[in-house]
Amino acid sequence: MGWLAGLKYRKKITIANAQVGATLSNFPVYVNLNADADIGLHAQADGGDILFTESDGTTLAPFETESWTGGGGGAATAHFWVKVASVSSSADTAIYLYYGTAGASSHANETATWDANYKGVWHLHDDLVNSVTGVAATDNSTVGFSTGKIASGRENDGGAGHHLESDITPIGSIHTIESWTNFNNNSVSQCPIGVHDSSNHRLYIDGRSDGKFGLGAGNALDGDAGNYFGGTWYRLALTLDGSTARFYVNGSEADNFGYSQTGNNTVTLKLLSRTFGAAINSPLAGIGDELRYSNLNRSAEWLAAEYVNQNTPLTFYSFGNQESIMTRKALYYERMRSA
Repeated sequence: MGWLAGLKYRKKITIANAQVGATLSNFPVYVNLNADADIGLHAQADGGDILFTESDGTTLAPFETESWTGGGGGAATAHFWVKVASVSSSADTAIYLYYGTAGASSHANETATWDANYKGVWHLHDDLVNSVTGVAATDNSTVGFSTGKIASGRENDGGAGHHLESDITPIGSIHTIESWTNFNNNSVSQCPIGVHDSSNHRLYIDGRSDGKFGLGAGNALDGDAGNYFGGTWYRLALTLDGSTARFYVNGSEADNFGYSQTGNNTVTLKLLSRTFGAAINSPLAGIGDELRYSNLNRSAEWLAAEYVNQNTPLTFYSFGNQESIMTRKALYYERMRSA
């Protein structure tokens, strides 16, 4: 097992294969540090010396830092996204978190963390930036940042026209939209992410005023896709494969229906709302977090793994004890003397 040059410490992160329904390629693993004293003691105050590797201990894994506090002696709390080349469903997958060097600049690489099919990733932690393109959404009178499912999210009040304007226009008929959403109530029509242009190109998840989910895909809509309630976090996803739309709630399929689509949508994707034709429609009354758009039909296994990873991280993976390069060298020399 190799060791990444220049770093003094590392921790092994073991992803449980029992939580992965099929082997996933280039999967963005959410890694949460919760007041980690070891990493806080030895890492830089700005977290600039943090690095992740694949299971061999030396192949760098691209990662994004959503937030970091601590380090420089204080316990470390952080939210990372790490692109793991292959997460196996048949055996546990290991990655390593390295730290402990002086004067390092951040090695985070936001755009490389997300595979080529992600066109929009909005963490909504302390900015409105799309991590894939580097372009910030335009704020149209949303309330502001609030406690999210992961770090912070963005709150909206349901006011007329209140939304975030993204830089992405969904093209084609194959898509996935995703959101963590906490609705204030279930008595108004509201949408965490979506679009519906004047040519009936639909792509949205609605919380309807009758307390049921409503969905739009291509030329079709589904007005009764299960119940929702205020004050509860939901991981919502809608996938379109070209003929069938599937709706997922908390990692499990809740509904599906057929659709077709001719031509392309002509309106940009709206966040914390959607359109009806050219007008803003159904602004969210609540908090949205981790909004995503892919021009790919994400698999059921992908969405299920995301849910477990983000909802209960320590079910998805476990941390090993701190390892030190100094201890490693001492053990090596001890073995050499004993040989």
